[in-house]
Amino acid sequence: MVSFIILTHNRLEKTRTLVESLLHYAGSEEYELVFVDDGSADGTVEYVAALPRSRIVAFAQEVFNYHAALNAGVPHAKGDVLGFLINDIELLTPGIVPRVENILRRNPLIGILSPVEVTGSEAEWRGREEAPALHLPRGYTVWCWGGGVFMRRENWEAMGGFDESYTGYGFVEAEQGMCMLKLGLRVAWGGLAAAHHHGPGDNAAYHSAEGLVANCLRFHEKHGGDLEFGSGPPMDNIYSWMAAYLWRVFQRDWQRRETRLALGVESPVSEGFVRIGLPGTEGVDLEWDLTQEIPWMDSTVDEIRVGQVWDRVAPNALLEEAYRVLKPGGVCRISLLGLPERDGEVPAAPDDLWSRLVPTSAEESFRARFEVHRDDPSQKDISSPQASLRAVK
Repeated sequence: MVSFIILTHNRLEKTRTLVESLLHYAGSEEYELVFVDDGSADGTVEYVAALPRSRIVAFAQEVFNYHAALNAGVPHAKGDVLGFLINDIELLTPGIVPRVENILRRNPLIGILSPVEVTGSEAEWRGREEAPALHLPRGYTVWCWGGGVFMRRENWEAMGGFDESYTGYGFVEAEQGMCMLKLGLRVAWGGLAAAHHHGPGDNAAYHSAEGLVANCLRFHEKHGGDLEFGSGPPMDNIYSWMAAYLWRVFQRDWQRRETRLALGVESPVSEGFVRIGLPGTEGVDLEWDLTQEIPWMDSTVDEIRVGQVWDRVAPNALLEEAYRVLKPGGVCRISLLGLPERDGEVPAAPDDLWSRLVPTSAEESFRARFEVHRDDPSQKDISSPQASLRAVK
């Protein structure tokens, strides 16, 4: 069951818009509504009290604390999936409940799932049967959209709930994602729903740049990283500066982690590998279209193993992505079964291997980027025939 935990403080009409879209597009009755209300006095409490499958948590605050309000709703929720929503969004895509349950069940690697904000094109998306494509950002890597955050209850518990020391605007989504990263999990967008954001409200003090900087300093206190400013942050360019700082922090943390990926590998692999299968593959950590970019940051992966995917994935395109994400000296082990031209045969020499992996015009470039050697079939977890490519950076 999905428990929607919705924060409210007046703005009844916006709450009504959210609730009506949710009831219309839920796609299943396996959900409940938990409203955390911060002293509404405009009829909001009476409205939500009359809704089916709903309950109200009174949580009045003198100074609004986003994380504290989210945490207050969880003890009253019964679902194994928690969906945290602000009350000024409108969900636009049918089948929200089964979609989120299916994505989180089939992709254990996803720690947080957010809708895609389509403000400005909501008319195009409203009622469309297909949801926006599932996307794992390789840039920010842990950034989610605070308008809607879905996660398994067990992951909320593993992170110890949301950190309530963030008291103003900004960096709360980055903190949520960083907690997922430290659990070895990822943030994803889409697959679930498109959403329209009707506006952040009228709390200018909460949305101030000063509050953003205060939370940035709290994030820096916890997670470090180079802020790259002298006398103070550039207030005239605060969002670009914030994005650049977060990029540096997230890439640093990914580079510190030991990361091993198994792409399209059907046989068992050693513990510690993230198993990524093509869409429809059962029993993997992440279903992913391997013709798209590998959703990891540059130079953050120690080892990649590639199974027999060559009938659906171009070898040269996959190896371009493998080189991008591998750390210097990182290894990409590839299955030689099913390669083009001479199916099932083992190349006699590295040059012959490259002639079957990449176009002739690209051979010189790939030889410069990878050192090649044949794997010993007697090694544990190595199925013959395979070859290893070591990234030269």
